[in-house]
Amino acid sequence: MKDWPAMRRNIVLSIFPMVVFSLLYEIVFFFLNYLLQAAAMHAGGAVFAWLTRNEADMRALITALSMSAAFLPVMRTARSEIRYARYKAADKGKDSEAGYRAASKTRISSLVFPGAVLLSAGLNLLISMTGLGALASEAGAAQLRSSLMMGVLVYGILAPFLEECVFRGITLNRLIAYAGMSVPAAAFVSSLLFGLYHGNVPQMIYAFLMGYLFCMVYGRTGLFLHPFVLHASCNIVSLFLSYTELYSLLCTPAWCAAFLAAGALLTLFSLRSE
Repeated sequence: MKDWPAMRRNIVLSIFPMVVFSLLYEIVFFFLNYLLQAAAMHAGGAVFAWLTRNEADMRALITALSMSAAFLPVMRTARSEIRYARYKAADKGKDSEAGYRAASKTRISSLVFPGAVLLSAGLNLLISMTGLGALASEAGAAQLRSSLMMGVLVYGILAPFLEECVFRGITLNRLIAYAGMSVPAAAFVSSLLFGLYHGNVPQMIYAFLMGYLFCMVYGRTGLFLHPFVLHASCNIVSLFLSYTELYSLLCTPAWCAAFLAAGALLTLFSLRSE
């Protein structure tokens, strides 16, 4: 039986960078948002009108600055953990997890990418139809009010990259390497933390399920590019569907079931063991 105190200490060390990132993000976001509100209150009529018209884009900019500032203290850790995971994936040595990743490296199909996008769309439709979407945070709603270009840059590229660095690049890899967890167990913990990080019930559910898929893909390949592209693709497609109002047309039980079924089949096929 493993030494539980040592394992508990390793788990804490594994998730500590994620805690630092999350807390710093909230602190910096609160401070910058306060400055924006203060500037709007004391600005002249023309400046106030411009800030009001572009409030969502300013919130997106604040999100980008806050996430970037919060990432700085853990950037070196993310880089080293991602490099080490890739080294292990290419290593055919005696390490069991390295062997698992290396053996599975060529067994993932490119169908996982459309599968993840379909699952993402299906889950969003399901959340909307069950009424959980009404519980989404103000920050989540602000994503849809920002301009499409700003939304893609911040919520479609920057946020997925930094979140994957923290929750998969650091947390998942450390739970496997230091806490001795299996890939599925580490994926569960990392995804649970990823869900809690989003702060509201609909996004918690969505982030946990999609995060688990990102973890399993990363665990199979050891290549950071895969979960990042999956995450970014899902976010960008969701933004596009929302901006074009296709979600309102597709928000029916039939479309929801079709997306979920097709997405599940494609991802399960992609992750199968041969």
